[in-house]
This record gives sequence, C-alpha cells and structure tokens, in this order.
Amino acid sequence: MRKMAMVAAAMATAVLPLALSTPAWAATTTSATVVQPADGLCTVTANSVRYRTGPGTGYTALGLVYAGTLFFPDHTAPADRPKDGTTWVNGSIVQGASNVWIRQDYLSCQ
Repeated sequence: MRKMAMVAAAMATAVLPLALSTPAWAATTTSATVVQPADGLCTVTANSVRYRTGPGTGYTALGLVYAGTLFFPDHTAPADRPKDGTTWVNGSIVQGASNVWIRQDYLSCQ
C-alpha cells in the first residue's frame, strides 16, 4: 500500500506541471516590426525588378528585388537617362548589393 501511495505521489508531481503549462495547440501571438522608409530611402514597388551594373537594359543584370525592398539612392550620383528615355537611379539595396542601378519607374522615394 505504501509503495502504491509513493507511485501516485510521484505521478502527481510529474503530471501537475504539464497540466498547468500552456497546451501546444494554444494560440500564440507574435509581433513583427514593420520598417518604414526614412527620408532619402526608396521602396521598390514591383516584384522581380532587375538591378544592374549600369543605367539601362544594356548593362548586366546582377539580380532581382521585390516589392517592399528598401533602396538607398546615392544622392551624389545624378539619375541617368539612356537613349530609351527611362530614368535610372544609382544606389544600394538595404542589406544587399551596393553601387547598383534600378529603373526609377519601380521606386517610390521619400
């Protein structure tokens, strides 16, 4: 009888914390930080926008950026307009490549 009481006490001690803890299926809340562009920053407004080594489609594409990507224009370099009449902005992708060119049509700048 005494052995049974000890087993029951041990089980109660092991099970009680589990009963009081949050169930695995319980809803949890998370929060995300939304980064808003600061003055001087631009936001890419379209998906699959190529960034290039120079101003125009004749330059090598280095990769793609997507809507919401932040781009810091180099305000010391003027925007360039190739013969096709488009305007290109030189700058750096935030947390990405630097000294790249993105077509101005795909940027929203502060």
